[in-house]
Amino acid sequence: MLVFLLGLAQAYESTPQSLIVSDVIELFNATEIDSGWVPQNGPLGIRLQVIADGGANVYMEGNGLLAWPTDLNFSAQPSAGAGYIALDTSITTSISVKIDFGGIQWEQPIIEEGIDFFTEKWFEPFLLAEQISLSDSSTGERLLGSDIEVLPGVTLGFYGELIPECQFSLTGVMWDIDNQYLYTKEEVATWEPDGEPAFDVDTTYLADAEVALILDLVPVLEVCVPILGCENWDLLEFPVTAIEDSFSYAFPTSTLQFPLPLAYVEQQTIDFGEVYVGDLVNYQFVVENQGELALEGTMRFIGDTVAFELFPESVYALPEQQDGIVLTFIPEQAGDFSGTLQLLSNDPYQPVIEIAVSGVAIDEPVDETSLGSSSDSSELD
Repeated sequence: MLVFLLGLAQAYESTPQSLIVSDVIELFNATEIDSGWVPQNGPLGIRLQVIADGGANVYMEGNGLLAWPTDLNFSAQPSAGAGYIALDTSITTSISVKIDFGGIQWEQPIIEEGIDFFTEKWFEPFLLAEQISLSDSSTGERLLGSDIEVLPGVTLGFYGELIPECQFSLTGVMWDIDNQYLYTKEEVATWEPDGEPAFDVDTTYLADAEVALILDLVPVLEVCVPILGCENWDLLEFPVTAIEDSFSYAFPTSTLQFPLPLAYVEQQTIDFGEVYVGDLVNYQFVVENQGELALEGTMRFIGDTVAFELFPESVYALPEQQDGIVLTFIPEQAGDFSGTLQLLSNDPYQPVIEIAVSGVAIDEPVDETSLGSSSDSSELD
């Protein structure tokens, strides 16, 4: 179930837990693209082959928060400016040429070149329904040139422009919080407390990714053959070579453990029994913290307050420690007295613990023997 975290200004909170979303998203792994011979049939042809490697490094930092009452509510809070993304890829390009002209048949790679792409950006982390984009055109246009003597007296000249560009975008889709899905920053995941000293939350961030590698090659070939002379070919129809892909990506799951307070009282009832009017009887009420977060609470008595008093009215116990109050029964008249002792604390499992309190006040008996002796003595006088 999803709820919106509204009106929780008075809510209790566990200790914030560091929430980091980080991974290297593999975009290319020796990915090959091949233009084939362009044109397929003709005296001259050119072929572009590419092997691409690399990926995108993504890092986002913030805190996971767990608040209550009454249910446990989890939210992911980003740290300002703590999102980082870097596009780090490379390609190896090979340009080959073939000749089938005037009885000459020949083909060979003439240019091999490596190109690196790197660009980075800082942003607000934990994107939801938002996109961060990167683009790097490396060094821009690369002028390529080569002259090769393919046969005695026959030379091949290659001239061209290679315009490379790598693009990447990441769009935050949702949080998967123990199979509860949060699509906006305002939503929270919620659970009923289970009475354990700590609460574990599994968090997975999911995003959509898009990548494109574009290689625009504008080649010109020149062949010079004895007697026949030189001829140029502008291969303007050479296609733009590209890799384009889109996919969903789940970042590694992080498990956050939130400490909680857990109140324990051994007494279920407090019975003072019979007490003489005017006498005072104290009862030490002990509260133990069996949780992993400090227990804070207040005590109050509801009922016959004329006969019962408590001090102090607050408790505080660190994990595995105790605190307590003194409940006093001090009746001023005979009768049956009762009420309820309440512990109101930051324990999400038992925010209110109630203990039934009772006591009977009786008049102190008169010493009849002492009264009779006094009367006889008077008479004797």
